[in-house]
This record gives sequence, structure tokens and C-alpha cells, in this order.
Amino acid sequence: MNKKLFGYGIWESIISVIFLVLIAYLDYLLARDLIEGKKLSEQIIFTAVFINLLSAVVISLPFISKKAESISNETIKDFLELPDKKSKLTFPVFSNFLGEQALAAFLATVLIYTGKQALQEYGGFISAIYMFSLYFVALVLASISLVRLLAFLTKYHWVLYAIGATLSTGIMFAFFNIGLKLAP
Repeated sequence: MNKKLFGYGIWESIISVIFLVLIAYLDYLLARDLIEGKKLSEQIIFTAVFINLLSAVVISLPFISKKAESISNETIKDFLELPDKKSKLTFPVFSNFLGEQALAAFLATVLIYTGKQALQEYGGFISAIYMFSLYFVALVLASISLVRLLAFLTKYHWVLYAIGATLSTGIMFAFFNIGLKLAP
């Protein structure tokens, strides 16, 4: 595929430009309100910073993916302790998966509980950075845990893999949503 913009492919460029235009428009609306002398609430500041950070990740994902491709597969496999072809699917594999999902759910609970306090005490800007950081860590942890479990399932028949992938993804989202809902 021909590279069009900063090493991005055509679809990566289109998605990144759409997000960039959307964020630029939202930031323009905020700047216009500030110029007109309107006072922005801490919630609006929080939302603006959080959405800008999230969009920056979406915009930079193709670049990050390209940089990640330069890391050897063995390095990633060793770090994540991905199974080799001889590894067996055992109870500790499921237990580790569930434990890692519970940790991500706990982080989601901590995120909401402490995020509310941070918004009140430190304002929208600081609390948005704090909550984005915890949100990102919780999602990465849950996703890596899911990838590790799915790596075991890829060795089996595609039907078993499809069922396992669907169930484990459902478990991941269930744990994460429970963590978000349990926060006061």
C-alpha cells in the first residue's frame, strides 16, 4: 500500500485526519467560548482534556503500531510469556486470566472513585490526565491478559477458538464494567 502521510496508509490517514478535524473543531468551540469571556466549568475542562488525550492516542496508533513492528516477536513473546506450541491449557492459565481481569476491574473502580475526588480537589485539567492514565493502564492490562489467553486457544480448532475468544472477551468487558459500576 502506498504511504501518503507521515508513513500512514490511506485508511490510517483518513481516520487520523477525521479525528484531528473533530478535535480541532471541539477545541475551537472551547477557545471561542473562552474568547467570548464565558467561564468553563471544571467538568468541561476535564472532558476537553480527556477527549484530547484519547484522540491523540487514536491519531498516533498507526505510528505506534509501525514502531512496535520493529520490536522482535521473541522479545514481546518473552515479556508477555506467550505460550509456545507445546504449552498446555491449564487451570492456572484461566486463573491468571481471571485475576488479571479482576485487577483491571479494580483499577476501573479506583479510577472512578479517586477521579471524582481529583476533579473536586485538583480541577479538570489534572484530574483528566490522572483518569486518562489509569484508564489507559486498566485497558492495556485487560487487553494483554486477553491476548495471553487467546494465544493458548489459537492452537485448537477454530470453533473452540471462536467460542473461547467470544467468552473471554465477554468476561473482560464484564469485569471492566463491574469495576466501573461498583465505584460510588
